[in-house]
Amino acid sequence: MKNIWKDHWDMITGMILLIIAFAMLGHAHSATIWDTTNSIPKTWIPPTSLSDGSNIPTTDLPMKFQPYYKNADGTGITKMGNPVLTPNATFTFTKEGEYFWGVTAVRATLAGLSIESTISWSDNTADTFDGNIHGIRYLLPYEKVKLNP
Repeated sequence: MKNIWKDHWDMITGMILLIIAFAMLGHAHSATIWDTTNSIPKTWIPPTSLSDGSNIPTTDLPMKFQPYYKNADGTGITKMGNPVLTPNATFTFTKEGEYFWGVTAVRATLAGLSIESTISWSDNTADTFDGNIHGIRYLLPYEKVKLNP
């Protein structure tokens, strides 16, 4: 009687490797979620420590946040207004395009020193809460329809 495992070992090994490759590919790929609008509120989770893991000093001024946006191709990084005190902002666009949004935490001390964290971008899955890419797509509408009575 033939050993069925020996005869089919290469095929079984190949199938196992194929299943592993597809599983890894599935985890590496994330969806891009587009909000189609010219104005949308966005929120974020404030940091709870300094970049080295130490506690935020109680002598610091209240944390602020600096919103940014950039074109979907990565160009045109734009600072949006002044830093805000709340972990939310409304992103508004007047030019048609696809955009990603980002935010920094701004640390300020009583001594007048200030520093921003690295920008967390909505197109970096490591920076998003759900592991997906989030973008804002603004499409200009057609001009108003002219009626023909």
